[in-house]
Amino acid sequence: MPRYRFLLLDADRTLFDFDAAQQQALTEVLEARGLPAGPQALAAYRLENQRLWDLFEQGGITKEELLRRRFPDFLRRLGLPETGAEELNRGYLQGLGSRCIPMPGAEEVCRLLAQHCKLYIVTNGISAVQRGRMARCTFRDCFGGVFVSEELGCQKPQPEYFRQVARRIPGFDPAGALVVGDSLTSDIAGANAAGLESCWYNPAGLPLPAGLRCRFQISSLSQLPGLVLD
Repeated sequence: MPRYRFLLLDADRTLFDFDAAQQQALTEVLEARGLPAGPQALAAYRLENQRLWDLFEQGGITKEELLRRRFPDFLRRLGLPETGAEELNRGYLQGLGSRCIPMPGAEEVCRLLAQHCKLYIVTNGISAVQRGRMARCTFRDCFGGVFVSEELGCQKPQPEYFRQVARRIPGFDPAGALVVGDSLTSDIAGANAAGLESCWYNPAGLPLPAGLRCRFQISSLSQLPGLVLD
């Protein structure tokens, strides 16, 4: 018997290489409009985008505000006019939703674990993007469900998000569940708030901040089956 029957797996930067997909989608949309698309532009976008996602996770802004503000803020940071920001965002989301790039070993690990456990994706991502990417995922059959915060009306790390997920999983047992993700502020903090055990995917080997707890830490997805299976 596995140690955990229910695995709640984060999507971006845990199962899927979001940074690679983001770079490809952003470069494509910027180059198509004759805008700077080099490393400086990518760094500026990531800075503004992460700032807004942090605000969203803290409940400071809505998902709609995040989507409305990020490209105007990005263009301002580059000293460019904000004209066409909405079109840039739309094209970027389309490009992002058309790319599903697994993290190394993600498919092999999920296929192994799916033989013994129930796997579910828990994500704060944008619904249209995540659904588009999952439609292209070669191992989507491993998952019993995909829970997108936008569709549930609440997001990680809010305890209500995990309560909503639990209600939708047949026979869910919190004592037999493990949350796996890379984000301390959404995955690990969310698991702590919901009373669930967690596994921090921490390839950079960063220290765990005081005030947070996790049952396991891994630097590679290949380590996960050894923790979950007897």
